[in-house]
Amino acid sequence: NASADYQDVINAATHAGDEIRVLAGTLTIDAELLVSGHPGLAIRGGYTDDTTRSGRSVIQRDTAKILNHRLFNVSASTITFDSLEINHGRVISTTSFYGQGICLYAACNTTITNCIFRNNGRDVDSIADVNCYGGAIGAQDGTLRVYDSLFEGNAVQGGGNNIRGLGGAIGMTGTSVSSAD
Repeated sequence: NASADYQDVINAATHAGDEIRVLAGTLTIDAELLVSGHPGLAIRGGYTDDTTRSGRSVIQRDTAKILNHRLFNVSASTITFDSLEINHGRVISTTSFYGQGICLYAACNTTITNCIFRNNGRDVDSIADVNCYGGAIGAQDGTLRVYDSLFEGNAVQGGGNNIRGLGGAIGMTGTSVSSAD
């Protein structure tokens, strides 16, 4: 189970400055990856060996299974996502939620660089008329910096035909944001 293996790697990274290097290629997961209370984690993709990078690493939900989950659920952490492609995150909820690709909850300090977000939150309804923040990224409080990244085909829908969906690419409340191409 790739999700369990990567969750073990995330859990073992406990110090500020820890870095997880993801091999180039596609990783299909069947459960969201959790990061909580981390003082400074970087998840960097596109590695062909221990030090050489070429391109990105794709992390995606298994669309062949009827599973609804985002890819990363991050809370109260300082985190960097670099050279990753986040695809097919999908959340169905009867309560308010943040992010179908990446959820940044409880004042995260986040930097996203050279990433692609594709088809997160597509063809899904939250069932109830609730606030839904961000098809690709949802952030509550904290700081979000996005650089040299692409958002394509992401969506967010609240119940009742998108009554309370906020931010197809990025949705947030109480969050300061900066970006550059």
